[in-house]
Amino acid sequence: MVGEAIRKYGFWTMDFLRGRQLSSQYNDIKAIMENNELGEKKAREYLNNLLDHAVNTTKHYERFKGYKDLYDFPVLTKKDIKNEYEDFFSNKYRIDELVKVSTSGSYGTPLIFYLTKEKRSRQTAEALYFSKWSNYDIGMKYGYFRGLRTKSKIKSKIQNEYFVFSRIMNEEWKRSTRKLLKEKKIKILIDFPTAISEIAQYCHEQGDTPEDFSVVGVITSSEPLLENQRKIIETTFGCQCLSRYSTEELGVLANECPKCKKHHINTASFKVEVLSLDSDKPAKEGEVGRIVVTDLFSYAMPLIRYETGDLGVLGKGCSCDLEGPILEHLEGRETEMVYSTNGNKISPLFIEDIMCDFPGVFQYQFIQYGKKDYTLKVVNKKGAEFDADKAVNYIKFWMGADANVKIEFVDNIERLKSGKLPYVINYYNPQS
Repeated sequence: MVGEAIRKYGFWTMDFLRGRQLSSQYNDIKAIMENNELGEKKAREYLNNLLDHAVNTTKHYERFKGYKDLYDFPVLTKKDIKNEYEDFFSNKYRIDELVKVSTSGSYGTPLIFYLTKEKRSRQTAEALYFSKWSNYDIGMKYGYFRGLRTKSKIKSKIQNEYFVFSRIMNEEWKRSTRKLLKEKKIKILIDFPTAISEIAQYCHEQGDTPEDFSVVGVITSSEPLLENQRKIIETTFGCQCLSRYSTEELGVLANECPKCKKHHINTASFKVEVLSLDSDKPAKEGEVGRIVVTDLFSYAMPLIRYETGDLGVLGKGCSCDLEGPILEHLEGRETEMVYSTNGNKISPLFIEDIMCDFPGVFQYQFIQYGKKDYTLKVVNKKGAEFDADKAVNYIKFWMGADANVKIEFVDNIERLKSGKLPYVINYYNPQS
């Protein structure tokens, strides 16, 4: 407890010395989310400022000078950004003063985005605000279930983070993770629901009860949280498990409510639309639609009516005290676990790391057809090189040297009948 208090004090002291940028962002988000009238007023102000900035400082948006409202701007896809990449940069910033982030998203389209330092602070403030809903506070010990370490060990130590490598989930992984949670008295579990539910199931099978752990909250993201996953997580650790809808390039778009389990949209930072699957008109009430986002703080590379590749159903309200819009359901981002040739479960996000090395790829989809049979579908930019042997070797590194890997070049990757466009599909069931 003393260590947590020192970390919290040190964190906010550093923010104070840096001009209270983070605390100002945090307070702004809190005020907007918890006061609907104020929130609507400030959101309009933020939107108008962003649109004016975009048409006056970027080559892509200068054609929209004289716009009347947001809906004069067309829906934007990652493919559009790739085709005119340099035209999206604002001339108000130098690239060396921006923060670089990479993403693939539900469309499986790897892309590099650049953020201002203010936008990065906004993302941190969003995470802190919504994490409070899961009982997290600065300085608390947390387990970060990811497939790739993004922080140095020193930074993780300072932040009280315990990184849990979650690409391969075999028996040794289960034993060591269970031991870590108990011995280090981890209080918060964050990220992959597949990994967290897997360790929860294992601990439950070992006869563990909530009293054997110190966990007070679970935050899942990156994958859809299934109800059976939520049930085993909450049963094993004795606390709420809440889903967060976020992306690297945007931030926290919505967070599940502790009371109604619906996702409150982060209106403090984003204007979110849900559009029809086959047109750019608003989806009907109760209808699954494409989630389209205007990032109110995307000044380095303005993202106006940006299609995330995710699907959802827009809702009307919640039984809690917050009045803003909600997402009744998140229907997209349907990733699935895959299996290596020796039967180990592999997180589907392993393919993201691989495809970052192929910048000419517009879209991709990884499919497991059988125990050792895999196909990577690739939509490659015209004229761009693609080293198929390199891709095969990468995949075999994860799936096994005896994997049968096929690379298939296609013009387009079709949606499923549901309208989803998953970048990983598994047709193989090891139990069948």
